[in-house]
Amino acid sequence: KIAVIPQGFRFEDYAHLWDEQPRGDIPRFAYAGLIIPGRRDPSKLLQYLHEVDTPFEFHVFTKTGDIIRPFSKKDSRIILHDFMPRDALLRELAGMDFLVNIENAGTKQTPSKLIDYWLCDRPVLNIRSFEFDTRIVDQFLAGDYRSALVINEPDQYRIENVAEKFLSLVNSGNEK
Repeated sequence: KIAVIPQGFRFEDYAHLWDEQPRGDIPRFAYAGLIIPGRRDPSKLLQYLHEVDTPFEFHVFTKTGDIIRPFSKKDSRIILHDFMPRDALLRELAGMDFLVNIENAGTKQTPSKLIDYWLCDRPVLNIRSFEFDTRIVDQFLAGDYRSALVINEPDQYRIENVAEKFLSLVNSGNEK
């Protein structure tokens, strides 16, 4: 049996993020991470956002902005940012109304980005690249987060618990 031990975090190091509050009177939301055409692809979301009349700011933090750039050039509500250090990024994300996760096609593992999102204490809008549901986007734009993605068992990412799993794995190997 293969043991999968997740990345660990000292939650106390991120407590300052929980004090951040959304800024402004329009919905501000963000995505942070790589864009992978055909796999983690926000094209349908971008097209939909470009067509809605609702005021908002969608901030995209990525090194791979080729899909985003044409939308950000024609729609000032879609704002493309360059890569930034993780600590600065987390402060930016913690000040948003909600965060966007674009599901990886075919993966079962929780991406570390979702743990970062959880540490920012913001609701998460989960988007499937090719099964796009505009109703959920509309809910989030209206401040209704009842469909927010739930991060299951966040304590499994607490560094104390991760270290305990490693020690347990080492000890079980010594018993053989």
